[in-house]
Parts: sequence; C-alpha cells; structure tokens
Amino acid sequence: MKRCFIVVSFLTFIICLAAKSFGQSLVITPNPAPIVLHLDATGNYNLQVSDVATITGQYNSVSLTPSTFTCNDIGQQIVIVNAANSSAGPSPLNYPYGIVCDAAGNIYVADSGNNQIKKITPGGLVSVFAGTGALGANNGAGSTATFNRPWGITMDKQGNIYVADAGNNLVRKITPLAQVSTVAGSGAKGAVNGAGMTASFNNPAGVVVDAAGDVFVVDSDNNLVRKIAPDGTVSTFAGNGQFSSLDGNGVAAGFYNPHGIAIDASGNLFITDGNNRIRRISPNADVTTFAGNTSGNVDGAGPAASFYFSIGITIDALGNVYIADTGNNEIRKATAGAFVTTIAGNGSIGSADGNGRNALFNAPIGIALDPAGNLYVTDAADNKIRKITPAGAVTTLVLGGGGTVIESASLPVSVTVESQPVITSTYNDITISAYPGCYPVLPDYRSKATATDNCAAQQVIFSQSPAPGTPLTVGSPQVVSLTATDESSATANISFTANVAFAGGPMVSFDQNPVILAGTSVQLSPRIGSDIARYSWSPATGLGDPFVRDPMVSPAVTTTYTLTVTSAAGCTGSAQVTVTVLEGLSIPNAFTPNGDGINDFWDIGHLVEYPSCTVDVFSRAGKLVFHSLGYGKPWAGTYNGSALPAGAYYYVIDLNDGQKKLSGQVTIIK
Repeated sequence: MKRCFIVVSFLTFIICLAAKSFGQSLVITPNPAPIVLHLDATGNYNLQVSDVATITGQYNSVSLTPSTFTCNDIGQQIVIVNAANSSAGPSPLNYPYGIVCDAAGNIYVADSGNNQIKKITPGGLVSVFAGTGALGANNGAGSTATFNRPWGITMDKQGNIYVADAGNNLVRKITPLAQVSTVAGSGAKGAVNGAGMTASFNNPAGVVVDAAGDVFVVDSDNNLVRKIAPDGTVSTFAGNGQFSSLDGNGVAAGFYNPHGIAIDASGNLFITDGNNRIRRISPNADVTTFAGNTSGNVDGAGPAASFYFSIGITIDALGNVYIADTGNNEIRKATAGAFVTTIAGNGSIGSADGNGRNALFNAPIGIALDPAGNLYVTDAADNKIRKITPAGAVTTLVLGGGGTVIESASLPVSVTVESQPVITSTYNDITISAYPGCYPVLPDYRSKATATDNCAAQQVIFSQSPAPGTPLTVGSPQVVSLTATDESSATANISFTANVAFAGGPMVSFDQNPVILAGTSVQLSPRIGSDIARYSWSPATGLGDPFVRDPMVSPAVTTTYTLTVTSAAGCTGSAQVTVTVLEGLSIPNAFTPNGDGINDFWDIGHLVEYPSCTVDVFSRAGKLVFHSLGYGKPWAGTYNGSALPAGAYYYVIDLNDGQKKLSGQVTIIK
C-alpha cells in the first residue's frame, strides 16, 4: 500500500492508507483551520464527522474520539477520526496505544480502537486479555469487561496491569487472572481529588506504578500528574492545571497536555509533555525540564534537542530514557545525562524494517522494554507492533489487518472548543443631546453591559466599536456595536443606533442660596438634567466630596460654589450657589433701659442677619410683652410704649431656618 504523511498543525497529522491499485483511495481531509466548536446552551457539543473533516473513498465504519465535549474541554483539543473499509472480521489491532512487557516476555497492548487489552506471546500469538470490544466501563471477568479508548498501560511487580481508560476518565486494574476493577475515577470529567471513585480525571493518558504501589497518572486534559495511593486516595502530585512549561515544585509547575510517563530506579518520573519537552519529577515533586525546548527532531544535549509530539516513554536499568517521538516517526534515546540521539526511524512515514535509521514508522505511540533489553513499539497508524533489538535492528512482530481490512485511514485533527457568551443587556436606538457650542462624543456603554456564559467559570469582558469618545455629528446616526468576549475567546455581539439631536444645554440650577451658622453644615441639592454623567464642584474648600451630585459643605466663611456638569456625550454646563455663613448669635442676659444712652436696648449680635426671625418676650406671668418679625429695631424694655418694671423676663427666638428655637432669660435692670 502507498502511505503518506501530511503535517496539519501542532499535535495534528494525517495518516492515510491508500487502497491497492483498484478503486478510489480512502482519504480523510481536515476542514480548513481553525476549527472552532461552540458549546451549546447546556455546555455540551456532540461532534459530527462533518465538523472536523471530509472522507473520500469507500468506507463502512467511522468513529470519532472523543465524540462529545463539555465545559471541561475548553481550549485546544485533538479529535481522532477513524474510517475503515473492512471485509469480514475485526483487525487484530486497531490503533494500539500503550504497551508493557512482563517478566516472561509477554506483551500487553492497550488496543484503543478495539476498546480491548490484547496479549501477545513471545511467539507472536495475539489474544484478547480483557474487554469485549464494546464501549463501556463494566468491571468483572476480562471476557465481560468493557473499556472506552484505553490509552496508557503499565504493570506492577505482582503482575497487575493498570490502564488509563481515557474515554471513561477512569484508572482500571486487571489482575493476572484478568479480573477487571476500577481503581479511581467517577467517570465524569474533572480534576477532583478524593477517595477512589469520588475523584475525577479528564482524559488520563499515561500510568505508571512505583515500588511502594503508588500509581501515578498523567491527567492529560487537566495538565496534571495525579497520584493514587495504595488505599485509593487520589491527590495532585504536580501541575497547576494551566497550559504552560513552568518548572517548579508540585502544583507550582505547569504542563501542556502531557501524555506518557515512566519511572526510574530512584523514583524519578519522566513525562512526555505536549510542549515538546521531556519533564522530570523528583520523588519530592520538583519538576524540571530534562530535554527538549521546541518542536523539531534535532539531536543534542538537554534543551538543545527537539521533539515533535512525543507520546510513549520508558526507562532502562541504567537510566537511559527511550521516547516514541510520534510526530517525527522516530524512536529517540536520552542518556541519564540528557544527551538525545535518534536510534530508529528517519522521519519519513512507512513500515519498512531495517537497521536503525533505515527503518520507517507510522505514528509510533507506545514503547516498552522486555527483560532482554528489546524495545517494543506500537506503530499506531499501521496497527503494528515493532521490535527494536539492543543492536538497533527493527522488525515487525505483529502485522495489523489480518487480511480483513481493505483500507483504513486515521486523522488526528486539532480543534478549539469554545464556550458561548450571551449579552443580556438590551439597547434600543439612543438619542444623544448636542448643545450649542458643544458637539458630543460617543458615550461608554461597556460599564453597564451584562452577559451570561454557558460555562459558569468563564469571565466576560466587553469591547465597544466605535470606541468611547468618538466624535458624533447631528444628523449622522452612528451604529454602535458591543462585543462580549469570554476566556475561551468566544464572542457575542449586539448593535444599536445612536442618533444626535440639539437640546438647550446640560441643565443645572439651584432653588436657593443656603444660610448657615459658622461650624455647621448644609447639603447642596442642585436641579440636574437626566443625561449628566459627571459632576465637579469648585472650590474644594469645605467640600466633603467635590465629585458627587449632592455634597455636604461646611465652609468657614461665606463661599460661592460652582458646579460644572458633563453630559454622557461630553457637553458641559454650570451654575453657582452661595452659602452664607453667619457668626453665632450674642444674646445679652440683661440691659438697663434708663435713658443714659448706655445699654438702653436689648442688642442681640448678628440677629439682624436673620430677616425672617421672630422674637417673643414674656413676663413671669406668661404675658407676651414684646413681639418682633425680624429684629431691625431692638427691644427697649417697654410694652405698648410704657416702660416695664425691673425684673426677669423670658424670651423665645425662632430663626426660621430649620434650627432649634433659642430661649432663655433676660433681666431689666434700673
């Protein structure tokens, strides 16, 4: 068969297997990038083939992995499109992923496309170890258990197999007698820690067990490395959940869709990270970059080397790290000192056996070592198991197809999953006032805009076009657009028209000029038009807040304040108000009306400044002997023109300014 390999984008490549010389070749072609999938109102998206690709040629089966997305999947994701034109019977292998060898030389393969765990004897006999082939998460005997896109696979020293059941978001265990159980995971996508099935994962891809029985899981879509203790308790061992390549301790570090995981004799974990790096995690969770820096296939020391979408990883007893460099179709080796070389494959797509770089691969994914030092590789796109001897000779151990698949094709496609904001604010056409001598600008409508999102955790920001402050013209309506953008870069838009019409000017006025006593306060309450956006008072003397509509003022002396108002469209108006400050009254408690020209009148200091006041004086018997509206003429101690006798009299003074009445005693002395 003819084989071709086309790079689509980072983490995206096409594998196409053409038919023999007859018929039209089965080809999967990706839709033009970018492929953006918007979650529906419930936060879900049910994927269709037409969303991501077109298929040409004859085929009788097609599958999408994954087939649904939720709010937990926002961001860049990989969808694997599989199509096949089969005759009768299943293929022995269908997109094999993880691989592990036992002490007897048996090979166990996570046969992802068939949802099974296959066993391959040293003689090459392939059998189903666990899984019916149907999608599901049933536990029990291997012949009745079900899986959903099993990915990573490993084995502990007792011979128990652990499987990263990616499509089910579970970690499964298979005993040597093929009894299947769930170790951890609720099945729901998430990153919840906790006991066993109360925890959650999101597309777990790699799994490994240490000497103490701790299971470490590469939780790929959560960008985390999780730990499952022997009692089943799940915790986060490393990673902050964000897409990054940040080194650091534990949750201070970052990963980018990590996939493969291996462990050395000292308990150090090695991770194939989607940012084209190999990361090392010490037993105390210190995360460092072991090798790689950017995409490529350059050999060299540590960061000088480069990889492209590496997935599988394993380690020998000497600390040498072997990597299935999937995107480069190569097998790489890194010494314990992080010097990287290519030991098999030359970057071209193919299935040719040979020595070292003369051999060809087609999307190698899983890699494992047997006790004799032989490497085994799942050549996923060709559905084959390849063997690499310590001397570098590459042979095919298991052929895919079994003569039953006429043609097949597989296409990993990069998509972006976005949530969807909805603007809840409503705007009718708006009329903005223009004033003589002032032409308005476009107001800022973002501050009062509101929106919801179908994924509750997404925050929304608003932008406006034209921008706030854009000059407007009478008679030229302006179409205004508000755009809500959430954290996944999804957007929603609304538009309305802003019209401009002349008005009399921003209205501002005062009903009265207040009068207060020194040391007291008064609130200034202007009459304001309805379209005022900003207020500014001057001078600031005695003002509590010069930028509010109704400030409290307490000037020490009589002060004239100017209020300048600015409309939402930028036009201004102003008005003044004078606050008169009066000194406190000085009320004598005695006077001597004896005609000697000295203290003949009851002179009350500053009372003349209250023209609306009333003054009443009463005799001890309660008789009103003096009444005055205003106090322009002081009391001379008389009643009806006749002098009153010496003695004590009582007064009540009402300033008629809202303050409490003043009362007391005044004595006439003769």
